[in-house]
Parts: sequence; C-alpha cells; structure tokens
Amino acid sequence: MGRGIALCADVQSLERPELIGLDGEILNSQPWLKLYCDGASARAAISGDGEVDEAWVASSDDVEAINLAAMLKADRPELVVRLLDCQGGGSVLSRAHTASIDEVMGQRAFVERYHEAKRQAAQGQLEVDLGKVGDVSEESPS
Repeated sequence: MGRGIALCADVQSLERPELIGLDGEILNSQPWLKLYCDGASARAAISGDGEVDEAWVASSDDVEAINLAAMLKADRPELVVRLLDCQGGGSVLSRAHTASIDEVMGQRAFVERYHEAKRQAAQGQLEVDLGKVGDVSEESPS
C-alpha cells in the first residue's frame, strides 16, 4: 500500500489548482498530498521522507520541472517520479528517459491520476499504478 504523494508546483498553481487542471480542488486539505513550491525545499524534504512513495512534478518557482524531477530521481532512485508536461515535446521525453523518470504525463492523465489517488486515499489504500516514460498522450495509461 502506498503512503503519500508529493506535488511540486509553483506557488500560483498551488493557490489556483485550476491552472494545472484541478478545478475546484483544495490541495492543502488532502492529507495524503505534500505540497512544495521550490526545488530546494522539495529535495530536502523528499530525499529523507519515507512517507512519500511518489512525486508529481508540475512546475517549481525556482527550477525547471524536468530538472527538479531528475534531481528527485537521482536523490531517491526508488521514488516513483512523474512529470507533468502539457506540451509533449521530444526534448522533455528524451531528458526524462535519460533521468529514469517513471512517467511523463499530459494534463488529462495527471488529472485522472490525481482523482484516482484521492479515491484510493479515501478508501485507505493509496496505490497508484505505474505508467511508462513517454506517456504524454491525453489518455491515461492502461
């Protein structure tokens, strides 16, 4: 059973979740979700946090998202790291693959994964299926 998920996003996105597709959500009210807006804080907290099994990287106030995702994966190779990339560029996919990032997801897949994790947390079983690197389609992975 999974324990918790870290979400790294810039302050504006954390304050207005609709910017990352999470309309109507109050992110800081989710006990299973740990929020970080800057790379240094995220790295310091997540690298030693045994309660976080997974990190979702949407953006950051101070570091490019792909770089933060790569640093988190390097700090904790066993951590499942998922990168939100709404543009689906080949360069990001290539860099994600090189950094061993577990999944690159489009916004729709991210929103679906968020809602699935929220449902599972409510049921007391936070387990989220692993996806594939390079899955930036707007469909969720099967």
